[in-house]
Amino acid sequence: MQQLNSAETTALLEVFRICLINTILDKQQVIAWADKQIEQEAEPPYFIIELALSGSKNINDTISILHNLVGENKPQVAGRAVLGYLHQRYTSDSLSLQQVATTIYWLGLHGEFSPEEHHFMHWIDTEYDLAVDGYGSIAEAASQIVRFTALYKDFNLANAPRWQEINNTIPKAVQSFYQKFKPW
Repeated sequence: MQQLNSAETTALLEVFRICLINTILDKQQVIAWADKQIEQEAEPPYFIIELALSGSKNINDTISILHNLVGENKPQVAGRAVLGYLHQRYTSDSLSLQQVATTIYWLGLHGEFSPEEHHFMHWIDTEYDLAVDGYGSIAEAASQIVRFTALYKDFNLANAPRWQEINNTIPKAVQSFYQKFKPW
């Protein structure tokens, strides 16, 4: 496993925090990541040890630890990495459409994205809510979600050292997608 630098670690911790808040990642996965870091480092940072020992804490305590580690300046790449994680988990039938739609809604409220990305997140949320209420097709809402999250499919939890490189390709992909699929 490639060593993470400080910015990459911060982004990964923020992804963990977002995923725990939205219940799309199990706390034990975060603990397993911390355990692996401890095995690989002669002198792991204290926060890694704190995360590894958070098994007896409730989920909110773990989220709070992650929040304190990341700080107030949330890396933009983290929200995009979560969208990639959503795509992978949904297309492998590991998450429900409701979980994905709810997380996209949360990201739209709390994440750092371009205006076009925010627009699509709002549109997807509206399409999903209308479909659930019987004013549209669940299958079409699912299709829109897959199309949108596919823009982020190259992000995954195992390739954090490549996230910034992948992130640099996103604005152009979003613009192209926006021109092709803008919902009006």
